[in-house]
Amino acid sequence: MPDFTYNGPSPGAYPMLRDASGALVGTVEPGDVLEFDQAPDAGWEPYEPPTDTGSSGKAKRGRTAAADPDAPPPGSGDPGAAQDDDTAGESGSEEN
Repeated sequence: MPDFTYNGPSPGAYPMLRDASGALVGTVEPGDVLEFDQAPDAGWEPYEPPTDTGSSGKAKRGRTAAADPDAPPPGSGDPGAAQDDDTAGESGSEEN
């Protein structure tokens, strides 16, 4: 399926639109790249990756289609859940 880039002048809201994988699109920013069967409207144009992509052939996408708009932002979870590696090797640390 082809990729399309949003070229609107400001953020666009697509609360009912789904991408090629079935994920809700939600709000997009100019330059976001998503995969569709065809362009949803005139605010989208075929995506052409930059010519300096290296050997991979495809540039990194500006936004992933699978992002859940209702999910909390990355890193906003329980701060106590992450292990603090700064104490490795110190007395009383789990690594001892």
